Amino acid sequence: MKKFSFPLQLLLDYREKKEDRLRKELAHIKKRLEKERKNLAQLQLDSMTNIRELRKEHRSEKVEIALVLLYYSYLDKLIHQIKKQSEVVTNISREMEKKRKQLIEARKEKKIIEKLKE
Repeated sequence: MKKFSFPLQLLLDYREKKEDRLRKELAHIKKRLEKERKNLAQLQLDSMTNIRELRKEHRSEKVEIALVLLYYSYLDKLIHQIKKQSEVVTNISREMEKKRKQLIEARKEKKIIEKLKE
């Protein structure tokens, strides 16, 4: 008996490789997103700590203006970094969603060929 030779096997192999590549890319993006979210959380924590320290300084009897100005300067820098980091997180989230849609489409394309093979 002659062995079945699927004429679209090369196409199926290509689509399987494409799906695997997209899955790996998506996993890499997820790791990047998690890292950037942790960085954002740390910046926010630093900001809250700075605000608490500034409030404590305001409550003390002897308020040193230079120290308060230093706190405000640092807080301003943190706020700027938080905004930039939020943009980074947003951009990576968009990239991840785009990659997820590509992966879903690649799975659909592969399943079409698999159905034909059956």
